[in-house]
Amino acid sequence: MRPALGRLFTPKDDQVPGGHSAAILSHAYWQTRFAGEPSVSGREITINGHPFTIIGVAEAGFSGINLANAAQVFVPMMMKAEMTPGWNCLDDERCRFAQVFGRLRPGVMREQAQARLQPSFRALRERELTDSYFARASDYTKRQFLETRIELAPGDQGYSEPRGPLTQPLWLLLAIAGGVLLIACANVAGLFVARGLGRQREVAIRLTVGASRWRVIQPLLAESVVLASLGALGGLLLASWGTTLLLRLLLDAESSVSVTGSPDARVLAFTAGVALATGVVFGLVPAWQVTQPSLGATLKDQSLGVVGGGPVRLRKALVVAQVALSVLLLTGAGLFVRSLRNLAAQDPGFVTRNLVSFDVEASLSGYSGAHAQQFYKTLVERVSALPGVTSVALTLGPLLQGEQWSSGMTVEGYAAEEGEDVRVSNNAVTPGYFETMGIPLLSGRDFTPQDARLTPPGEGELSWVDGFSIAIANQRFVDVYFEGKNPIGGRVGFGGDPGTPTPIEIVGVVENAKSEGLREDVRPQLFFPFLESADPMRATVHVQTRQAPEAIFPLLRRTAREIEPDLPLLNMATMERQVERSLRGERLVAALSSVFAALATLLAVIGLYGVMAYTVMRRTREIGIRMALGALSSRVAWLFLREAVSLVLVGFGVALPVIWALARYVESLLYGVEPLDPITIAVAMLGLGVVAAAGALVPAVRAARIHPLMALREE
Repeated sequence: MRPALGRLFTPKDDQVPGGHSAAILSHAYWQTRFAGEPSVSGREITINGHPFTIIGVAEAGFSGINLANAAQVFVPMMMKAEMTPGWNCLDDERCRFAQVFGRLRPGVMREQAQARLQPSFRALRERELTDSYFARASDYTKRQFLETRIELAPGDQGYSEPRGPLTQPLWLLLAIAGGVLLIACANVAGLFVARGLGRQREVAIRLTVGASRWRVIQPLLAESVVLASLGALGGLLLASWGTTLLLRLLLDAESSVSVTGSPDARVLAFTAGVALATGVVFGLVPAWQVTQPSLGATLKDQSLGVVGGGPVRLRKALVVAQVALSVLLLTGAGLFVRSLRNLAAQDPGFVTRNLVSFDVEASLSGYSGAHAQQFYKTLVERVSALPGVTSVALTLGPLLQGEQWSSGMTVEGYAAEEGEDVRVSNNAVTPGYFETMGIPLLSGRDFTPQDARLTPPGEGELSWVDGFSIAIANQRFVDVYFEGKNPIGGRVGFGGDPGTPTPIEIVGVVENAKSEGLREDVRPQLFFPFLESADPMRATVHVQTRQAPEAIFPLLRRTAREIEPDLPLLNMATMERQVERSLRGERLVAALSSVFAALATLLAVIGLYGVMAYTVMRRTREIGIRMALGALSSRVAWLFLREAVSLVLVGFGVALPVIWALARYVESLLYGVEPLDPITIAVAMLGLGVVAAAGALVPAVRAARIHPLMALREE
């Protein structure tokens, strides 16, 4: 990467902790915040109360290595303490916070580099085992620690935590879009067959006078490729608008995800390849069929009475394929919609109505220790006094965002088996939290204002969790680790090694509530007094109101500015909105799969209608003869309707084993419904059958209304 302005960091800019106040702006931030001012180098900006000198601007298009959190300002690693107050980590080699990127030398494969790094990695682990941290570790834990292997992952697309959960749904959506493309192509191929049959006499004459089959196929194939290319261009125009809309639905307004909807060279190449492939494949087969006429019958103009033949069978096979794909897409859409409905109907265990939440981080404004405790106390008092507010509570971790703090725990009286990871989800809350959230207290007591650290320890004396002396457990924790015994008075401690002290007393039990997400099962959880923390750095504020939640947003912002003018309030939203955000991935898959399934059904019905209408046209003479001999109109209509129904049923038969084979690939994306759910499959087939019957009814009725004299005169 080259700088767009000024210079980039050098090793001299990153040597001494806290001694390098240099900053590089991202190109996008330079344009939006400084209007692309060329003289920005040398100016000062203030970050977390610390002055930094701008030394350069990064190359356009580069916004860091984390696509889920685009960087706007880059600072040297040695300035971490200033960037994350209270969480330095530069003085603790066991603190994991950095993503390491390296470029391989020419000719070195990733697997080779990984094998060469493993001995050094194991030596590092062996040295760490001598640390006091492992003084009480079991032999099993030590063996597992030493057997850990380093793994190098491809770094060409950066690092992004959301990529994992989104990978499978996005591949699925790509497959669904591919299914719609196949149905559309089958429709176009059917139209080519019909058009080619109308040109059979012309083709027969060309072949008779000596034209080669390839010479005849060429213009037909060129027409197919041109149509596919025009469709691809139209698709790109829609994509540039549609992906922007999808990103707005998927991402929050405050999100800093560096993903755009603009097609790049790879997307253009992919689209061109798909257009060429579909144009050739779905144009070549019909063209090949059309260039194999019966020359004698065609030249005598007797082919209009022929019912069967390869081209007609091909069109029917294409309809069967369209029906089968439509059933697949309708079934998938039904499963995803039902999953979304099941998730939305889930009881999270807390009240969401008239509840507002937002995040604050006092440490970014210079608060720490006792000053941070006092800041949060003042914030609760001032917000509680606002009109319409019924209760206020703080938590360390936000709900339903997958950011809960978990740790290994030792439970007094519970004998963990070798290799068992007694891992508990934790949170720190203020008094009144359970009342604010509507979580019932089942036994024991709630936290009180007296449950606070009176004498915060000096720097370096205790970690931020060492001050906790009491805890409240959820019912799931009691069921797992107390097995029917009274948990009140039970004791726990942080860490899972043998001999770990258990100084924390359980003083209460609350009902289960989901914390990680609606899809996750309730986990064993412990709650600790928020103000017993040695250094409460950040908090999520929950506010219960009597009025419409959105009406209190301006009051909350004004109150926070009165306490600390530079303190930002992040992620302010109603809890109902937070629940919706937690389901946006499922909502996106359900919505898009439903749209694609509806489009696929429409295309399949159009294809069926086209085949039946063409069949009626081809059999006009036969219909006239039948009607002249006394056939009833209803019998003639049923003749064609029955043929359409048979095509649909064959499509259903093809779809069922495919659904069974693909079930395991979508199972992990479902919730509360089986991938082979008979009701969903039956509804999909019934819906498609009804629509298909309606589409086939039009040409069937048209056939029944043909007058025999008109048919025979036309013949």
